[in-house]
Amino acid sequence: MGARHSIAVMGHVFTFHSVELEALPGRGLYWPGAKALLIADPHFGKAAAFRAAGVGVPETVNADLERLSSLLQKTKARELIVLGDFLHAASGRSPVVLDAIRAWCQTHRAVKITLIRGNHDLRAADPPGEFPIEVVDGPVQRDALWLGHRSEELAGRAGIVGHIHPAITLRDVGMQMVRLPCFHVTDDCITLPAFGSFTGCHTLRLQPGQIAIVEADGQMMAIGR
Repeated sequence: MGARHSIAVMGHVFTFHSVELEALPGRGLYWPGAKALLIADPHFGKAAAFRAAGVGVPETVNADLERLSSLLQKTKARELIVLGDFLHAASGRSPVVLDAIRAWCQTHRAVKITLIRGNHDLRAADPPGEFPIEVVDGPVQRDALWLGHRSEELAGRAGIVGHIHPAITLRDVGMQMVRLPCFHVTDDCITLPAFGSFTGCHTLRLQPGQIAIVEADGQMMAIGR
C-alpha cells in the first residue's frame, strides 16, 4: 500500500484519510463526523422486475427497509446518503415497492435523504418527485472525501463508492467455503457492499495492502493488509 498512513483499521471502526468511519452489520457505513449513514446499491424493485418478467421471486423491499430503519435508529444519523442504484429498473416501479418506500420516507421524514445517481438510476429514472429525496450526479465532495457510484468517478481522489457489489470468499478449518459481502478498502477508495438483499456479488481477490471488512454472525471483522 503506497500510503499506509491514510488507513488505520481496528475491527469495524477505521480511519480513512483522517476521517473516522464505522462499518456496520447490515451493510451500512456510518460517518460520525457528518452524522451520515451511507449505503450503496439497494436496488429497490429488483424482485418486482423479476416478477414482471414472469419469475416468481418473493418481494424483499420491506425487509430491506426495516434493516435500513434499524441502522438509522442505531446511528441516530441525520442524513442518509445512497451511493447509486436506488431503484433497479423501470419495470420494478410497482405500487407495492413505491408505496413501501413512500411510507418509509414518511416515517423517517426527519432524516435528509440524498441519492447520488448510479447506472441503474439512469434506466429506472429518479424516485417520484413527491419523495423527499434530493437526487444529484456524482461525484460529490463532502469534507475530505468524494462520494460517487463508480470508482472511476473519483479520478484518483479519496472517496467512497458502490457499484460492483464486492464480496470475499472465506474457508473454514474444514476447507468449506462461504462468500460474504464486504466493505473493500484500498489506499484511496472504499467500496460498499450492495445493500439490497436480492443482488449478486462480485468476488474479490484481495491485493497486498487491501482490506475487506465482513459481517459474520452479527460481528464485523477486518481481513487483509
